[in-house]
Amino acid sequence: MSPIVFVAIGFAIAIGLGVLVYTQRERLMALRSTAEDRVATTRASLTASLDERYRSALAEMANKLHLAGHLIPLEAVAVAPRFYTLPEPFDPINTEEPVSFSPFVLLPTIPDFPQYRANYNIPQMSLDNLLAGPQRTAILGAQGSGRTVALALLAIHAAEADTDHLPVYIHLGDMSLPEDASSLDPIRPLLAAAQARLKFIAGRALVAIQSEFVEGRGLILIDGWDDLTKADRQRALNWLRGFLDVYPESQVIMAGPVQGCRPLLELGFAAAYISPWNDADMRALVRLWAEHWPAIGKRRREPAAPPSSDLTQQAAFNVRGLPPIDLTLKIWAAYAGTASGSDRLGWYQAYIDRIVPDNIYQSVLEQLALELHNTPGKDTIDLTEATALFNQAREMAPEAPTMSPPDVLFAAKQTTLLTERTRSRLGFTHPQMRAYLAARALADAPFRTSVAQDTPNNRLLMPFLAGTQDITTYVDNRLEGPQTLGGGSLLQMALWMRGAPSDAPWRADVLRQIARVLLDEGKVFPVLRERAMAALVASRDPLAIDLLERGLNHADGTVRMLCCFGLGALGDPDSVIPLGRALEDDNAAVGIAATLALCALNDSTALNYIIQTLVAGSEIARRAAAESLATNLAGEGYEILRDATEEIDAGTRRAALYGLERVGPVTWVMDAVKDMMLHDSDWLVRSAATDTFERLEAGEKPIPYIPPTPADTKWMTGWLAKQSVDPGRGPQAIDQMIRMLQEADEPRQLAAAESLALHGSPQAILPLYERLRNPHPEIRDAAYRALVRVERAVGHNLPGVT
Repeated sequence: MSPIVFVAIGFAIAIGLGVLVYTQRERLMALRSTAEDRVATTRASLTASLDERYRSALAEMANKLHLAGHLIPLEAVAVAPRFYTLPEPFDPINTEEPVSFSPFVLLPTIPDFPQYRANYNIPQMSLDNLLAGPQRTAILGAQGSGRTVALALLAIHAAEADTDHLPVYIHLGDMSLPEDASSLDPIRPLLAAAQARLKFIAGRALVAIQSEFVEGRGLILIDGWDDLTKADRQRALNWLRGFLDVYPESQVIMAGPVQGCRPLLELGFAAAYISPWNDADMRALVRLWAEHWPAIGKRRREPAAPPSSDLTQQAAFNVRGLPPIDLTLKIWAAYAGTASGSDRLGWYQAYIDRIVPDNIYQSVLEQLALELHNTPGKDTIDLTEATALFNQAREMAPEAPTMSPPDVLFAAKQTTLLTERTRSRLGFTHPQMRAYLAARALADAPFRTSVAQDTPNNRLLMPFLAGTQDITTYVDNRLEGPQTLGGGSLLQMALWMRGAPSDAPWRADVLRQIARVLLDEGKVFPVLRERAMAALVASRDPLAIDLLERGLNHADGTVRMLCCFGLGALGDPDSVIPLGRALEDDNAAVGIAATLALCALNDSTALNYIIQTLVAGSEIARRAAAESLATNLAGEGYEILRDATEEIDAGTRRAALYGLERVGPVTWVMDAVKDMMLHDSDWLVRSAATDTFERLEAGEKPIPYIPPTPADTKWMTGWLAKQSVDPGRGPQAIDQMIRMLQEADEPRQLAAAESLALHGSPQAILPLYERLRNPHPEIRDAAYRALVRVERAVGHNLPGVT
């Protein structure tokens, strides 16, 4: 066939196809649209599938982020954490009188000694409040206070809830960052760190749905700041700053320390301090572990027998002031019937024995813990090096251990005693376990200057070391050394008592020195007295009760008030009588403190005093009683509040409304408040009930507080405007606030001191020291309080003053 014929045939086919396409164009367009829809639907379905798979894997991983995570999901045994914030600074231009005065403002806020606040029904925030709060929130607390569990519960909630936010949990120890990451997309190391904890497919799914971060729907949960070395912390800080700049719409909630939190404050994080557990929280954990003990304590798939009532009582005995990690270990030891678990050191030892029963391998763990403790800038050890140490121990053992080195490492990682970090580095998951094992390694060691220093590692170590050897030399070294501004070098020793023998010879000396700060008849800054009271409570020493009762006769009303708070915190029923007498104190603040303290005892023997106050006390004391009864105090609080709504005295009925509001918008409360709103005979009560009902219906939630920048502070900008000065931004604005501290009127000086404290501004340290010589006691007190807060924020002790 000739080429001309081929061309003709091709031309005819092209014309035919053209005609076909033209005549069928609508159908073809419909088919194309259908195909595109199918592709879009498939893509959306695939994305939804990946999202669902990722969320499921994240929840599974987060459920393992607790001591018994290899045995029971966190959700099954979790006690919901609560949080509090520091008081907002004084506003010198706000002339409005508060509608009412909360009695709880009398309770000092002491984040590094928070134990005393546990059983006071102070308004607090929940996890939901944090999620509804600012874009950046730092959960601040001590090691073992429950910050990781809080992040895990947030991850589980966000993963399982029907929400647009994509949760991501990372531990900064899993992050590999170069010295200079300025050219790196900050999402990449974040995703790599998140993937390190997830199953392979789920990790790939996270990468596939990372567009959620670009669109501002990320919920980033960051753990491990405390565990980093100084160099790694700086790299992490640089990365975090870059991430916040590139992805400003993502919500970031991060765990951090109370002491040394300033870098997070500088990045604009709101501080939410994790609350210590109260009696109800303790009982809840004891009960939850009892309910799930058959699964937790099972052997070879054989469920364990439920713990007896004697065991649950043993687990719940004398637990006030324990951090969550200590209480968990105590419960575990009690239910397992562990002979060694009779005191704090025994609880930790019982945990180690369950995982690594061979003493020869425990010695290796002690060696590793001590090496990490002693080596600045080192928080992990190479996995190969650790393996070699376990192999060497086995070879040198006089008799064959029950486990092989690979089995030991597997068990330690499976139970999260140890965690493998990035670059095949091995570290202790819980810093308290590392501190306990390091203390065991030092049990027979002589005095070491390095251990005597006040460092974060030594603060964890010393309470354990106090239980393994006589630490009198360390105590004498502290007592003879210079005291710090906030008294930390002295007050920290109160925590050493928690693991020390009751007959340790140094205990009396420490208590005497702390009591001297609280009870001295001379001039002592009030904030130091407050901190001394909190330290006495944290010591859990029985003699602290005698010292605090002695303080109820002090000439200074502030001291008497603080001693009431301390006695309530310690929870001894025998304190009912002295606190009952304090109700009649001439100082109104002491009477209110005694009311709150009687409620904090959480004992039925105090109810008569509390009811008496609710019926016949001052207005603010009645409110204190009513709000405290909202915890269903001694199992009778709710019934007392119900009865109070029908009392003859209108003041009692008004006070009852405060308590009902604190109970929350449950049905019986709403019914009672509505009935008072409609039918009470006193118009003031009806009006108060109407306001209460509206607040309960609105369900307003407090959120973490972010201090305004100096440039956004009206009382500062107004004063500077009169001077024709621009407040500026950053360090310049802080300088202008310091200028106000030095030159403005007294109310603005007070406000400047409190604001500088909230910002943790180190450049304010010298000007604040100068204010300690101010002739006005209010200015001196505000400056000293500010210095203590700055000291805490920067994480370094400041020199004391005489």
